[in-house]
Amino acid sequence: MHNIQILKAVKNNNNIVDKDIQSMLLPLNLMHYIMCCPRYHIKNNLIIPNGLISHCVSIIGTIVFIALLCYRTYVLSSEYTAMFDVLVYYYSYYDIVYYTFGLTMGCTLSIIQTKKNVEFVLIFQKVHRFLNDETSFKNLIVFNWIFFVAAIVCHFFIVSGFFSLLTYYSKFVWTAYLLVFLDFYIINVIRAIKLIEDKARLWSLNLLNKNIENMDVQNYCKRMFESYFNILKCYDIIKVCFQQFVSMIITWLYDNLIVAEL
Repeated sequence: MHNIQILKAVKNNNNIVDKDIQSMLLPLNLMHYIMCCPRYHIKNNLIIPNGLISHCVSIIGTIVFIALLCYRTYVLSSEYTAMFDVLVYYYSYYDIVYYTFGLTMGCTLSIIQTKKNVEFVLIFQKVHRFLNDETSFKNLIVFNWIFFVAAIVCHFFIVSGFFSLLTYYSKFVWTAYLLVFLDFYIINVIRAIKLIEDKARLWSLNLLNKNIENMDVQNYCKRMFESYFNILKCYDIIKVCFQQFVSMIITWLYDNLIVAEL
């Protein structure tokens, strides 16, 4: 199945991804590979949707991660019943429900929205080929890597430092590292929106281009209109692929932070 998709992509030159786009996507894609939930595959400069094997790996990986979280809570509740703090006990089960829902949703979206994710990359590339500020784009690549590294490093030190204070629970510190996965999803949403925002800014600057009289006005206006349409389409794809997940995060923040303070 995977080879058939590659052959179809070879016949369709529209599936070719430029090197600079691949460089920009690399840190974002690494996050999904770490979670065992890639959104698509890029091989030999060709982008293709996930196949059956990728779907199976995503499902198995998600089940394993959820099982590890369940195992942590089970062992804690059985071994440390006498000393198990009520608040920790409550939140350990809450973690299972919340993160199971989040990981399951992430896995589901990576499977059912894989073609949409491919479409996003190809449409964004069309916009990028017309609207491209090289300096700004290099900054986007750098910040993608900064967000990726910062998420891992900060999570490692915060989790390690927190569990070092909990003598009885320190041996389960490795399970807490799994919680960075939801941060990865949030980072992907933020960076995807930033990409579209950058192209919208370039579009508005090109709209005010004073040298338009020296160009093929008809062709220029046509490409500007196409770029505007594609920017909106990219935004719509982001909503389809990430809106449910972001809504879940916002709901959790409201229930646990705002309501708790009230």
